[in-house]
Amino acid sequence: EDKASAGAREKDLEAWQMLPDGRFRGRLRDGLVVEFAGELLGPSDPGVVVGPGGVRYILGEPQAAASEAAASGSASGSSEQQGSFVQVAVAVASAVVAAVAASLVLPGLLQSSSLAPPSSASVPVTRTNVTIVETRKVLPDGSSAKITDRTVR
Repeated sequence: EDKASAGAREKDLEAWQMLPDGRFRGRLRDGLVVEFAGELLGPSDPGVVVGPGGVRYILGEPQAAASEAAASGSASGSSEQQGSFVQVAVAVASAVVAAVAASLVLPGLLQSSSLAPPSSASVPVTRTNVTIVETRKVLPDGSSAKITDRTVR
């Protein structure tokens, strides 16, 4: 096996972690996130996992160490990603402020506008209770009659 094909079968795995089911997940140099079942070679070749197809993954920084480095600013994250995160955070905060303001202001506007239905204080409400009782009675000749009693209060 020549050196070029050996290099194609070795990949650097950064920000990696071992999942509870024993699979590995991490990010390749080109940014692709991979997840696979692999086997640690152990003392014979420390820091190497053999994945599907015999590809050798060279373990770099584990995920916890990579996220600590990113937090301290020494990670190689792009400023575009950090800028987009800030934009998303600002958009979410703006939406929350707008929702709170709307919930405080709109009820007062609706009460004073003509679009709102009239409130119960300005229009009298008449309530009635109607009770309807239907009974069937057998008449002396053997036929039945339906008797309806309607009461309005």
